[in-house]
Amino acid sequence: MDDDAVTDLEAKLEHSKAERNRSMDEKLNILVVDDSRTVRASICKYLKEQFNIIEAEDGEAGWSALSDHPSIHLVISDIDMPRLDGYGFICRVRSTTEQSIRDTPIIVLTSAEDDASRTRAYACGANDFLLKPLDIADLRLRLQFQIEAGRNGQTHIGAHMQQYALAIDDAVLERPDVGQALRALESEEFGAIDPYLIELCLDLMPLLEHANRVCALGIDPQLSAIKEKLKW
Repeated sequence: MDDDAVTDLEAKLEHSKAERNRSMDEKLNILVVDDSRTVRASICKYLKEQFNIIEAEDGEAGWSALSDHPSIHLVISDIDMPRLDGYGFICRVRSTTEQSIRDTPIIVLTSAEDDASRTRAYACGANDFLLKPLDIADLRLRLQFQIEAGRNGQTHIGAHMQQYALAIDDAVLERPDVGQALRALESEEFGAIDPYLIELCLDLMPLLEHANRVCALGIDPQLSAIKEKLKW
């Protein structure tokens, strides 16, 4: 092999290496929010060649991940999770003032097969809905569809979700008052109140401050700390 051929081969190898590195660098980031480590590991196993996978064990951790990684291109979220469930997580994402977070496509992955779950997920702002156990081929197709739509500045709802549009008015969550929130806590319907937790706590602050004064509770430092945490 002459020198020119060797040089040409080396150039091609370098180009191929650069293309591989560029492809790796350009992997899109996907956030997987699920309290099941097994589910997260399964999704990571099948998608890690195409995407960078960021994991979160519940809605609160998912929200922190979105805030810490503004380059997340899509979210796959479970519904039934501790602390902040999927409904509350989706509502929080869709209500933020940060457009880059608010417009992130969300695919719901859950074992709930009832229409009410689909309707509520759609009402909160989910783009698509998949049932467990995971069909990885179906998931890949939906991922690609949502990512391409996002690149084009569009928001798409999965075709099979459109049938629930007429039920949205009944599923959209109204901001509960304190009494409704307490009843929701008793029945463990956390998704109905989680998007409004900060506002509900703020509603209670005047009552706590009054009780502190009238009953001489001596909790001024604690109240100050709470108000600071809530950005009073």
